[in-house]
Amino acid sequence: MKHSIVTILLILAVSRYSEAGTSCITPDSLTDPLRLKTFCQSEAKKRYKNALRDWQELNKRAEPAWKEFKTHRYLEKRFARLQKRYGKTALSYTTVAGTGLIVEIEGDAHQEYSLLIRPEMDGLSFPNAETGMPEVKHGCGHSVGMSVACNLAEMLLDNPGFRWRKVLFLFSPSEEDLPSGLDSMLKSMDLSKYGKLMALGQHVSPDVPNHRVEVRGGTAQASTQILKITIDASAQKGGHIANLNNLNPLEIWDTLKSEIHHHFRHSSGGAEYLLRWTNIITNSPADAPHNVLPQKVTIVGNFRTYSPSHETKGMSSIDSLLDLYSKKYERRGVTIRREQMQGIPVLENDSLLTESVRDFGGRYLGYPVKVHNLRFGADDFAFFKKYGIPAVLLRTGVEATGGLHRQDFAITDTTVLETSLGLFAYLVYSLN
Repeated sequence: MKHSIVTILLILAVSRYSEAGTSCITPDSLTDPLRLKTFCQSEAKKRYKNALRDWQELNKRAEPAWKEFKTHRYLEKRFARLQKRYGKTALSYTTVAGTGLIVEIEGDAHQEYSLLIRPEMDGLSFPNAETGMPEVKHGCGHSVGMSVACNLAEMLLDNPGFRWRKVLFLFSPSEEDLPSGLDSMLKSMDLSKYGKLMALGQHVSPDVPNHRVEVRGGTAQASTQILKITIDASAQKGGHIANLNNLNPLEIWDTLKSEIHHHFRHSSGGAEYLLRWTNIITNSPADAPHNVLPQKVTIVGNFRTYSPSHETKGMSSIDSLLDLYSKKYERRGVTIRREQMQGIPVLENDSLLTESVRDFGGRYLGYPVKVHNLRFGADDFAFFKKYGIPAVLLRTGVEATGGLHRQDFAITDTTVLETSLGLFAYLVYSLN
């Protein structure tokens, strides 16, 4: 009789434990794809409203690169509440690189690998249609990645059955601008304490079918080099009245630009590339007389390619031409220089990890994860390779108005949050 009462009490306790929704993951679930899929779908559905609330709040706090202060405070408070609930031994978080945030979920200390998941934090500035003043929006969908990461972290704390030493979330600033926020974070971290590392990330894409996922192994996105060239004629002796003897920096640039494009075409070796000039800045005020030449001109552009060797040759060609033109005009008091700025390397997804992501992703989604086309858009996710970390950036399809980096970009089907959360949960429990 005594044993029967104990048995009944145990059954009641287990029943209440299950009803509360606490850890539903078991070792058996991890080896049974169907049970794991059902579990991840159920958890994602249950947490959708919270993910939606996070997404809405983060959209309200959209901020430009390196100024993600309100976003940082929101995330920090979010994880402080989780730390209070689960304890510092289960979750810790650290501010890195100004506004960046590293969140660590403890796993199995005996495991060889840790998993990094990278959400971006920054928004984009657009002029307000009515006032003309700048306003910031998540015009690239970064609020999706942050929202999914917050709720995935909570899910892992509720269900700590994953086979990683740690799962880390790197909320990185300045993906849209340079210097790279992710590079700054990785540079300041002691990566050795996490064992071997793998990394996952996602970017929403309105050109991918809604709720579908695409990924490309190997070279996936182009590099970008920011070109900032200054032609300074302020020291020329002839003055700056528009006459035959005085030099116009804009005319020098016209000739130089033609030669730069000529050299790029002949050094490409057939490699596809994009060379585009985005802004010309002069020191002349808008109301300057028409017969006064600018003293200084700065030209900004960018160079993108899938070929690292062409990138090296192309930048070398530019520097050689600038040196040639500097010598040509130095006696006339004109200096020509290029400012050295950080670029973003070619994004290369790890091929083996990509195949695993495609395999497990297809199992979860119920349809194949397709291979996306090469993209000229650069992403600082590419810096994982610099630190020897195998990494894969997925493309998640969204239904949206407008396109990425446009003022009218807005996600119209928010259930993509549920799809993304379930998929990333399935990958965390399946990989390694």
